[in-house]
Amino acid sequence: MKLFLSKLQTGYRFIILIVLLWSVLIFLSFYFNIRSFEEHSIRLATNQAGHYWNKDSAFRKWASRHGGIYVRPDERTPPNPHLAHIPHRDVETKDGVKLTLMNPAYMMRQMAEEFEELYGVKGRITAQVLLDPEGIQNKPDAWELESLQQFDLGEEEITQVTQINGEPFLRMMRPMRMRAGCVLCHGHLGFKEGDIRGGVSVSVPLGPFEHANDSSRNQTFISHVLIWIIGLAVIAYIVITNRRYAESDRKAKEIIIRSQKMDALGKLTGGIAHDYNNMLGVVMGYAELLELSLSGQPKLAKYAHEIHHAGERGAKLTKKLLAFSSKKASEADLLNINFLLQNQKLMLEKTLTPRITLEFDLQENLWPVWLDESDMEDAILNMSINAMHAIEGMGQLIIQTRNQKINQLTAKSLALKPGDYVRLAITDTGCGMDKETCERIFEPFYSTKGDIGTGLGLSQVYAFAQRSGGTIRVYSESGHGTQFTLYFPRYDKRIRDEQLTEDNAITVFSGNESILVVDDESALREFSKEVLVGSGYRVLCAENSDQALELLRNEKVDLLLTDVIMPGMDGYQLATKVKALYPKIKIQLISGFSEGYRGDSVNEELYQQKLQKPVSSSVLLQKVRMLLDERE
Repeated sequence: MKLFLSKLQTGYRFIILIVLLWSVLIFLSFYFNIRSFEEHSIRLATNQAGHYWNKDSAFRKWASRHGGIYVRPDERTPPNPHLAHIPHRDVETKDGVKLTLMNPAYMMRQMAEEFEELYGVKGRITAQVLLDPEGIQNKPDAWELESLQQFDLGEEEITQVTQINGEPFLRMMRPMRMRAGCVLCHGHLGFKEGDIRGGVSVSVPLGPFEHANDSSRNQTFISHVLIWIIGLAVIAYIVITNRRYAESDRKAKEIIIRSQKMDALGKLTGGIAHDYNNMLGVVMGYAELLELSLSGQPKLAKYAHEIHHAGERGAKLTKKLLAFSSKKASEADLLNINFLLQNQKLMLEKTLTPRITLEFDLQENLWPVWLDESDMEDAILNMSINAMHAIEGMGQLIIQTRNQKINQLTAKSLALKPGDYVRLAITDTGCGMDKETCERIFEPFYSTKGDIGTGLGLSQVYAFAQRSGGTIRVYSESGHGTQFTLYFPRYDKRIRDEQLTEDNAITVFSGNESILVVDDESALREFSKEVLVGSGYRVLCAENSDQALELLRNEKVDLLLTDVIMPGMDGYQLATKVKALYPKIKIQLISGFSEGYRGDSVNEELYQQKLQKPVSSSVLLQKVRMLLDERE
């Protein structure tokens, strides 16, 4: 548990780390995008300021070349007092129109004011030495003064984002040099052509750019949030999918381990059942013969009958063991589970008693399955009785059937092949089980009922589900009831060979043919010989396959009666050789072990017609007579 929690915590840390890295990546992308927008806006504003400055510079060059222009004076354009030293500042035409001289700087100042009114872009001409030291129109502000000082140090352009009246502007300033036409107005201050007279600045408002940036910033923010959410969803999907696969792998490993454990236990119980069946065959066989021979002494015959009855009870136990170890259902047929449940309903209600309510939740048009009906009935009854024992007082048992398509992922967790399955769920309102009990509930001889339970019931159900091509799962919580869920593959409608019908019961079982009995258990050989000789047959015995083949070389034999599990050559191998060498000899196999079939097509029929130990004398004689009569 500590290891599991440690892995879980490590997994959570890894997920948190991935989410943090993804979030940081998105934040950095958003940050650099915003910076890129801002830098792009500054570049656009700088280019715009450069275009305006070039326009102003071209206009100033033109005006300087012509020495200014004469215009009619008005309130906005009065005669320039700073040009009073120029004799021809004011002139009058022949028509009596009065004109005043506007020098380039005067013209540019007025043009910049009107341009600002129209477009919001500020333009100024300023200098450290003014024509009117007392005036404030061209007086430099702090930023302009600092830029003018930089020009003295050799700078050719100053660009900076600053505030003007609380609003952001991109300000650009370049030096203004004396031209030939400027000497007329500024020469008396000591400036000559080529000197830096001052500077021309352009201030572009950044408000429109910031508004565009806000729109782009909002779109970028929304897009990054969406990408972040999509990324989180992808991370969540990957994590959930990986966890599902990990959980499926874990469950598959648990199923493999459980299957290996069950296989080992199955082999053990099957081996025990084989040896036990051999002993029971001797006990029951001779008890039957003894009962027949004591027919005139009822008291002694009753003792023999009780011995035979005890042997039958032991035989039922071995059948349970063999059912657990079996890997194949030998009496399967087309079955509708709904019909079977409806037929069982009355019997189940009586078994559960009135204190437990039985409820059916059956799907219409339930798919057919290929199952052993008897095993299915036993499984339902077994789980219903277990539910009854788990419910104290009043309770409920719900039996549900559903058609279910199982995909690749679910199939992996259930250790099944993907496809169509019929799901049978049996749910009770009993005391439930803890996790440890659930993990062991299908083990043979494990019981939650103490001394009153054999521990074979659910192990048989598990084996039945496995050999039917399906599986069984249990979910339970202490105090909250239990649910057993069985999955059986849908009958795929493949053409199956029809079962051979049984011949009518044979009433005369005696004969005079020759029969070879092969069995490594001497007591069983003697019992079989005793029964067969008593019915008129000529009997030969061999304790292994090699002795049997030796006898067949020298004796005429009509029927071979052989055990399957023997040292050296087994019954199937012996049957194959006898079929090849003596095709007219009939063969009957007997086994006390439900081994999985490992033979060829020649032995398939022998496997299907095999007798299961212990075999009573009547069944043995009937089967022998039937085989011998088939030859005639």
